[in-house]
Amino acid sequence: MISPRHSAGFTLVELMIVIAILAIISAIAVPSFRDLIEGNQRVSCADQLAGVLEYARSEAVRLQSPITITELEEDGGIGSGIQVEDSDDTVLQVAEACSGPSVNMTEGELPFDFRPNGFIDEEVTIQVCNDGRNGERGRSINLLVSGVLRNSSLDCD
Repeated sequence: MISPRHSAGFTLVELMIVIAILAIISAIAVPSFRDLIEGNQRVSCADQLAGVLEYARSEAVRLQSPITITELEEDGGIGSGIQVEDSDDTVLQVAEACSGPSVNMTEGELPFDFRPNGFIDEEVTIQVCNDGRNGERGRSINLLVSGVLRNSSLDCD
């Protein structure tokens, strides 16, 4: 008598179905993952700039001396990065240009100074968005005349 043969693996049809399911899940997940990475880049960039600006303000108050925020590259704008300088033009801290999102000043201009009391002469607004992608969430850094910094989300346009 011949005993029935038992298969010790998967059939080709079963493997093809699993591969098709994985392909569908990947096609759905990859664009969402890309958006997540870009969103994290925007937040990271805004947090880096906010940290440098808060450091500059605290140094102005601590040293009781003006602290200047300048662009990292001449005529590069804030998108090229910023640096913190004391009254002797010594560079205290640097924020390199962000990779990915664009950084623009929509209010105020570089260079500007934190006075010894932590105040600035005019309000500064910096926007961090991705180029050419309207309707996405970006970050806005508002530096009030009092030196208070607000880092919030905004709709990029």
